Amino acid sequence: SDLEADAAARSLIERFPQHPFGWKLLGGVAHRRGAAEQALHGMAMAARFDPDDGEALSNLGLLLMRANRLDEAEITLRRAIVQQPANADAHNHLAITLAELGRLPDAQASASTALALEPHHERSNITYALVLQCQSRLVEAVATYRALLERNPNNTDAHSNLLFCLSEMAGITPEALFAEHLHYGRQVERNIA
Repeated sequence: SDLEADAAARSLIERFPQHPFGWKLLGGVAHRRGAAEQALHGMAMAARFDPDDGEALSNLGLLLMRANRLDEAEITLRRAIVQQPANADAHNHLAITLAELGRLPDAQASASTALALEPHHERSNITYALVLQCQSRLVEAVATYRALLERNPNNTDAHSNLLFCLSEMAGITPEALFAEHLHYGRQVERNIA
């Protein structure tokens, strides 16, 4: 349970205050509980005591991004990628951070790298499609969402984003858009049932 993991992390930190694992565990447990500041502190301490831990750096970068500390997130995620170049999550987090910073071509490149590493990584596919959408490359974004939904028709984020993207497209008829919404509704109903 989270309470046991939290107690174990605190015990490790108390016994070995400069060992990164306890801090990393504390940050991860806090993140699962939604305690953002505690998660950020734990991961920052883990990265401080082991600056070569690409996983801790990636998680810290994600937490910094969610705290809207985008410049720090970018620096941290780039450090994570140096340590773990094949970490698709780190590339995806960097893509989101760069998109938030308004650097869409760079964001697209990072999302592309994440997809090259793990083509079926769902979050990276969604990030890639969103970056395309932000660049008004709607046909490509729709194709990316549809490909993801072929692999996993239950991905409600991809389906919802697809509907939004379709609503922005020129040339789609109201009937076709309505049919897409009905399809989404039936899919959600099946999952609830």
